[in-house]
Amino acid sequence: MYGYMFFEIIYQQSAFYTIIKNYNILIKLQLKKIESKLKNFVESQRDHRVKKKTPENSTFSGVFNFFKNSFVSGFNIILSFFKV
Repeated sequence: MYGYMFFEIIYQQSAFYTIIKNYNILIKLQLKKIESKLKNFVESQRDHRVKKKTPENSTFSGVFNFFKNSFVSGFNIILSFFKV
């Protein structure tokens, strides 16, 4: 009786382990597919950015010009107070 229960528990655990192992393999395969899709997407976006990126319309230069212009206008306003 106890031997049967022992083997039943081992069988259930091994079946559970096999199910978990199979799900683990499936999850790894899905992650590899997602990773390859993301790599392809990033490569395609990089190609687009390299083709159409110029110093005038790049994000960094736009943000830099915005802060530079706002700093210059703010500095001019401060200077106008002292010119009175």
